[in-house]
Amino acid sequence: FLRGAIRAAIFNPFDLIKVRFQAQLPGQPQPYTSVLHAAQTIYATEGGLIKGLYNGTTPTVVRAAFLTSAQLGSYDIIKNNFLVQQCCLPQEGYQTHFSAALVASLVTTTAANPADVVKTRVMNDREMRSTKALHHFKEVYRKDGLRGYMKGWTASYLRIGPHTIISFLVIERVRQMMGMTTY
Repeated sequence: FLRGAIRAAIFNPFDLIKVRFQAQLPGQPQPYTSVLHAAQTIYATEGGLIKGLYNGTTPTVVRAAFLTSAQLGSYDIIKNNFLVQQCCLPQEGYQTHFSAALVASLVTTTAANPADVVKTRVMNDREMRSTKALHHFKEVYRKDGLRGYMKGWTASYLRIGPHTIISFLVIERVRQMMGMTTY
């Protein structure tokens, strides 16, 4: 939880630049020619280091915290309390590990997506109507209701899902190779 939040805060300027590049539409003037140019332009025109390059840090940290907590919090519960105890799958089977990781990846994406939507809105608000995450959170709800927080869910899942599944399968394999057991 804390590690993900700290990493998100430190690397927020790179995430901001990535979001800005992703928001560039074909046929429109491109405001940035390179990553360095984007950093210099954002720094010079949007309020320096904190207001400029660290714009969106709060929802970025919240997203990282939700993502990490959902990943770690759901996997063992799904694996042990549901798949092993309720469905009678073997505790150390590949099917059990893969199924738990798959469900954890769905939980993780769903838990992180609302913060991801707000983060993207804050980072793309170049007119600085509001850099406050709460303002954008309310605007999403006002305009789109609860469904608005799930915009881009599929794209997020295509990135987070495989990462979560592969990570837990590797963790389980390494744990087994080291002779460690689970609860």
